[in-house]
Amino acid sequence: MKDIETRHDIECLLTHFYSQALQDEIIGFIFTDVAKINLKSHLPIVTDFWETLLLGTNSYRGNPMAKHQQLHGMMTLTAVHFDRWLLLFHNAVDELFEGRRATEAKARAQAIATSMYLQIVR
Repeated sequence: MKDIETRHDIECLLTHFYSQALQDEIIGFIFTDVAKINLKSHLPIVTDFWETLLLGTNSYRGNPMAKHQQLHGMMTLTAVHFDRWLLLFHNAVDELFEGRRATEAKARAQAIATSMYLQIVR
């Protein structure tokens, strides 16, 4: 397997992740019924986010914390939700990639999940 090297790699990772997450028995409904994300418009934004983190492009201009605080206002997010998101994200990375950036993606995901949980839920 190769490492995450391009925006296309990140798109593949996220497409794979969302194919699992949207159908997941624990968090799928959050995406489909609560946030009601439109994957066609959401995917480029989240790709910008991860491209900025992993490839240093500075293409993301949003505020993910504010978006997730809004979501928490719509339904109570719990540690179970963050843990499941993290597990699915790590699995998606491991199924497609290996290497320094793949490891970094998982470490960043862990830090993001922890930070959001601590700032939003606690």
